[in-house]
Amino acid sequence: DFQQGYRCTSCNKSRHEAKVDFLLRKKKIRFLKEFAFDECRGGKYPLPFDFAIPLQEDCKLLIEVDGALHELAAKRKNDAIKERFVESRDDLVLRRIDASRDIQEQLDEILEEFEDLM
Repeated sequence: DFQQGYRCTSCNKSRHEAKVDFLLRKKKIRFLKEFAFDECRGGKYPLPFDFAIPLQEDCKLLIEVDGALHELAAKRKNDAIKERFVESRDDLVLRRIDASRDIQEQLDEILEEFEDLM
């Protein structure tokens, strides 16, 4: 697997994802990293979402951190697949963090939006 380019999620995360990870832990918010749904596929493998935060009523807040790589055509295609998947489900909410802007500020805004459900 390593020779094929697969890495563990801890070693393979960007510094932007690491910052979100740190901030969520600091706020003592339960979350899952690299959360994937078997039905959300970009080919052979499921497409993982960077973070999933359980909300009330079996709902999940999904957070994607969009860095420079998200400008690549393949990433944009996968992002579109993820967005269509989330739109087809009533129990999922997707929010994006733009890594070129203040990450903490954006995360705080997202968490404030859903604070009543956490």
